[in-house]
Amino acid sequence: SAAALRRRHPPEPDPTPAQRYSAGHNHQGRPRGEPAARRTRPVIAWLDLPPADTNGSPLKLILLVQPEAGRNGIVAMQDSDRDFPAGSLRFLNLCDFDLSLEAGGSATAVAAKGTVVLRPKVAPGGYFDAVLYSSEDQVRRLASHLHFFHAEDRRTLLFILPVEKGTGLVRLQPVEEPPPAGTNGSAFDGRIKPPKAPK
Repeated sequence: SAAALRRRHPPEPDPTPAQRYSAGHNHQGRPRGEPAARRTRPVIAWLDLPPADTNGSPLKLILLVQPEAGRNGIVAMQDSDRDFPAGSLRFLNLCDFDLSLEAGGSATAVAAKGTVVLRPKVAPGGYFDAVLYSSEDQVRRLASHLHFFHAEDRRTLLFILPVEKGTGLVRLQPVEEPPPAGTNGSAFDGRIKPPKAPK
């Protein structure tokens, strides 16, 4: 009978935590059945955190992931409304050469792998026009034009990317900050147009 079978073969006690771990992992401590490719994947990027804000406020970061041999692959930049206020453009130069952003008779240097924040001197709802010059191989060349809609209540990241080695040309990739949750978006959303393609 079933009762007799239970008497002859009593149920085994619940395994201990150590036994459960041993049953699910191999001798190296890795989960059994885990694909070999997953176990041997190399680390391509890691994060070096900047120092925390001394006033105890939350640390906000902009993370730039760019795996590169011999480097940590993630650049962490502090993000604050004081340094990068609404209505500003933050340029991130991902090229190996310096650039000069020139508009309205003034020039702003953007170092290789560097970043600068610029507040356009145009009226809200207008367009900010600028010219970028590169210095690849120490040769000054026209790199790109910028014609960008200025929304006073938005922040925009502008990535500067190389086009073809030896030409000094760059392309611009804008990433606009989304409107805060629970809002109807920017007052300028209905008029925003994409920037013109670089010439």
